Amino acid sequence: MLSAAVDHDDVEFLVAVDDGEVVGFASAERTWADEVELHTLYVHPDRWGEGIGSTLLEAVETWARELDVDRVACGVFADNAVGVGFFEAAGFTRGDETRVELAGEYHPELAFEREL
Repeated sequence: MLSAAVDHDDVEFLVAVDDGEVVGFASAERTWADEVELHTLYVHPDRWGEGIGSTLLEAVETWARELDVDRVACGVFADNAVGVGFFEAAGFTRGDETRVELAGEYHPELAFEREL
């Protein structure tokens, strides 16, 4: 079951719950007139392969279409093989690699984007 946890026009936060347990979540924000940025997409590792991530992504994309945007974009740490593989399998196009700061350290991040 998915439910929206934030009521705001330009922000979507979804929670996937199974039998009262949170098994995943996603957050996205309309950052440009024609783009939604997917900030987070997380599924508990014990639940990988069950379609929860795909369901969350589909819900974010449905919301993005309702906003009449053209694409969804996100960044994934380059060493996150599961995340990189997920977005590539979902048809996202890999873009440039940048470096982002997290807790005072810099990490390589890959940009991904998919047209709606």
